[in-house]
Amino acid sequence: MASGEDVERSHVVHIALKDEPITPVTARFIQRALHAAEQTNAECLVIELDTPGGLLQSTQDVVKAILVSRVPVVVY
Repeated sequence: MASGEDVERSHVVHIALKDEPITPVTARFIQRALHAAEQTNAECLVIELDTPGGLLQSTQDVVKAILVSRVPVVVY
């Protein structure tokens, strides 16, 4: 059995966007969540996404941030 120093606690960061269009504000919200997940060494970021659509540029910003993320991202 590993000592307490050898065991890392894992956690998952979860955010939810419910009935929210993808705008610069929601893109920044997702980018901040990605940053927080990276800073806390999260196992992954789960994005619960229920959106009617949104702005193309904001969506592209989110996709780019996800693609360069050091933390795995799960979108549900």
